[in-house]
Amino acid sequence: EIIFNILRGKFEIDKKSSAKDQKNDKKILTYIRNFYNSCIDTDLMDKQGNQPLLTFLDQLKLNDRNYNDTAILSNTIAELHNYDVGTLFNMELAIPPSKSDNKNYILSITENSGTFDNYEDSESVDIYRKEIKAILSIVYGNRKDKNIDKMIEAIIKFEKKISLIANKHVFIEEDYDDNTITYQDLIKKYPFINWKLYFKKRYETIIDNFNDIPKNVEILLFPSEYFEELNKAFTKTDTETIAIYLEW
Repeated sequence: EIIFNILRGKFEIDKKSSAKDQKNDKKILTYIRNFYNSCIDTDLMDKQGNQPLLTFLDQLKLNDRNYNDTAILSNTIAELHNYDVGTLFNMELAIPPSKSDNKNYILSITENSGTFDNYEDSESVDIYRKEIKAILSIVYGNRKDKNIDKMIEAIIKFEKKISLIANKHVFIEEDYDDNTITYQDLIKKYPFINWKLYFKKRYETIIDNFNDIPKNVEILLFPSEYFEELNKAFTKTDTETIAIYLEW
């Protein structure tokens, strides 16, 4: 009941906490409430149909962003990950209690290639295309600013590209020890993401005094080949396709 009271607006920020903590609490609550209202609150959805979800998507403004700008792309992916939307990769991070204790950082970035991985079967692709159309039609209805057919083809095209990368490079018996990289090398080798901005967006509101990851911290990047190909894929994909994929 306490949780539902918080989600439904019956919870007030603790006025006795610091200004910074109040700001962070408000930001986190806003994230959670927006997600709850758009995707989980069935009572509201029964009353208002797809409007809560449309409002949520409009607030994100995913289609209004210039994804040629690495900072914008990085912040967007971090924002989606904050909503627990698995986009392109998964991130797990544990911070040590002492800033000088670099060895105890536990950080892994692993492949997350999408929802469909059977692009070799044309019949399955046709079924998946129909499923996408059904979902987009429910969400957007007859909105004139949305070309559903164009969105479907963009989603299929980009997801197929990502799926083929993953299928090519993910091996069950691959040695995890061969897939570690230092944070400073991650920044240099995979510049399609501004990793410093990504981590700041992900963790500044939930970890006190979070600044950045120490450069010599080792990261499990699995599989490393997936991220090499992903880095290339982003340089060869137009911003409109990326925007549609991220919205999907």
